[in-house]
Amino acid sequence: LLDAIPGYGWLLGLKNYDMDYFKLITLKDTRVESMEYGRTMSIHLDGHFENYWKTRSRNLRKNIKRYFRRLENDNLELRWEELAGEDEMSMAVRQYGDLESAGWKGQQGTAIHGDNQQGKLYTKILENFARENGSRVYNLYLNNDLIASRLTITQNGIMVILKTTYDERYAKYAPGRLLLYFIIKSAFE
Repeated sequence: LLDAIPGYGWLLGLKNYDMDYFKLITLKDTRVESMEYGRTMSIHLDGHFENYWKTRSRNLRKNIKRYFRRLENDNLELRWEELAGEDEMSMAVRQYGDLESAGWKGQQGTAIHGDNQQGKLYTKILENFARENGSRVYNLYLNNDLIASRLTITQNGIMVILKTTYDERYAKYAPGRLLLYFIIKSAFE
C-alpha cells in the first residue's frame, strides 16, 4: 500500500485490524510495525459449545437464561435463520435496513437500507463473498417478526460481523445477544 501512494508515503496507519488475521499475512516489508490497538471478540472453536459456554461469565449465562425464560413466560416463539445464497443477499440487506431504519439510526439518517449508498455497498460485498460461500446473514424472529439481524463474512476460517441491528421495541429480550448466542452455538456445531 505504501508503494501505491503517489509520491512518497511516510506512514500508513491501519487501526483495528484482527491480529489473528494479520498473522496469516506473510510480511516481507521491514517498514511494517505492529502494535496492539485494541481487542476484538475472538472465539476459537475447539471442543463443544457446552464446554465453551461453561467458561463464560456467570452473569452472562444467567442473563441469557433470564431472556429465554422471559420469552417463555410471555408465550413468545423465537426462531432464527441463516441466509447464505448470493440471490438472498439483496433481500437480506433490505430487511436489515428496514429494521435499522425503524430505530435511532433511522431517526438520525445514518441507517442503511437497500437503496442508499451504504446498503448497495453491503449488498455488493455480501453477494461477492456469497459466491465463495463466505456470506451469512443471521436473522432472529419473534412470532414471525424480524427482531435482530447480523451481516457477516467469512474467509480463511475467520468470521467477521460487519453490522448488527435489532428492533428496539424488544430490548427487554436482548435480541442481539440472543442472536449472537445462536450464531456461536451453531458455529461450534
